[in-house]
Amino acid sequence: MKTNISNQMNMIKTMTFFFLAMFLVYSSGLAANPAGVQEFKLLFKNITSATNEATRSLSASKSAQSAAAVLNTYGDKMEKYSDQLDKLDEKYSELTEAEEPPAELEKELAEMETAFEAFAESLDKVSESYEGDDRFREAAERVASILTPEEDDSEDDEEEELSDE
Repeated sequence: MKTNISNQMNMIKTMTFFFLAMFLVYSSGLAANPAGVQEFKLLFKNITSATNEATRSLSASKSAQSAAAVLNTYGDKMEKYSDQLDKLDEKYSELTEAEEPPAELEKELAEMETAFEAFAESLDKVSESYEGDDRFREAAERVASILTPEEDDSEDDEEEELSDE
């Protein structure tokens, strides 16, 4: 069981970085639109704040139940922010295709990356104490699923169809 939870925690760490990479992709090219930059900047600040709050609360948790509650609250917030990100991507679709994020967002992106790293470390430490608790494990799995970007399988499906012909 320790191996499974350790693998899960490593997966969550990796996924937080994928989530950050997803934000980097979405925020690329916004320099041409100041309103877009401001909207993404506010969202990134909110994500950073929620992640920092979750890190503090997770580190202070005294039981598996309280740690699970922290993770579930964080999961709720991240679902909301993920939805907001999708809406911003749709709203500024012409701006989110550049290769590099705009300089105007460098500070927010760096702060968000630091917050995700601290969250992953805190989660790893807390998991050592609560890894055997089903509530904690379920909450950690939920957060992992939220932070995992969905892959677009349509390209793979097209390649398979072509190779079948």
